[in-house]
Amino acid sequence: MGTILAVANRKGGVGKSTVATMVAHAFSVWGEMRVLLIDVDAQANASLILIGGENWVKARKRNATLADYIYDFFPLKPVEPASYILPEASDLRAQDGGVPPLTLMPGSLEIEDREHEIMVRLASQGTPFHQVEEAVTTRFRTLLRHAGDGYDLVILDCPPGISFSTRASIAVADIVLVPFRPDYVSLFAVDRIGRMIEECYPPRQLKDIPMDQRRYVTLANMYRETSIHDRLVDEMAAFHPIMETRIPQTAAIANAFDWEANRRTIRQKYKSALPHVETLYSELLPLVERRRSSGEETSA
Repeated sequence: MGTILAVANRKGGVGKSTVATMVAHAFSVWGEMRVLLIDVDAQANASLILIGGENWVKARKRNATLADYIYDFFPLKPVEPASYILPEASDLRAQDGGVPPLTLMPGSLEIEDREHEIMVRLASQGTPFHQVEEAVTTRFRTLLRHAGDGYDLVILDCPPGISFSTRASIAVADIVLVPFRPDYVSLFAVDRIGRMIEECYPPRQLKDIPMDQRRYVTLANMYRETSIHDRLVDEMAAFHPIMETRIPQTAAIANAFDWEANRRTIRQKYKSALPHVETLYSELLPLVERRRSSGEETSA
């Protein structure tokens, strides 16, 4: 298996899905990597960006979503992840004019229902709650790893809050990318998810872990060139690893996430926002490559 990148934040409205799809586009087109995006978010925004509304409805009708994979896999039945994965999942053309190797396991509104059903099923067997929680999270980790076999990069687009699927995604991830809006609530939200990622429980403190040894990195999204945003970004950088890339809030970026039936180049899709995708890719690539190299050494 290649690198697993989770895109997560306990706070909603920070652009996790748009960042996740930007990364998927860049690594599949420029990096020519086999990319799988698993849409863990019940809102399925990343799925709608990658395949459009009509194709997402078709996937739901075929029971080819993450929720279906969870439901079928959870009794530990032998299921094939490929049955729930959609190939050629974007409206982009590759650099050679072909189709980039980007695939999708679509999200679904039923993900949370499936989590609840599984919890009830285990609890009805008399299993103590803490064991139910651990069992659900462990099986989620197993199914996510199983789905990611054969890919260079697996991107997990996580929902806000802390669900079992989010906990599992963070647990299996080699890197956790934490987008944030430069506001005061984000400072607290990143503190909380940072402690969870690094498993900082008393007496261990997040500040005791050197920033270059942490498994997560933050990304300023929806950034504006104002003194307030600059100050908040600086405050974030004082306590958390942060990327130099700053993704602004522009019409070009928003429009790039409208799906079209006809394939287009990544330049045609992002237009004036392309430089921001390029800087994000350039800064993230060494992190992904480093994880891939360390993984290959470990397996060898």
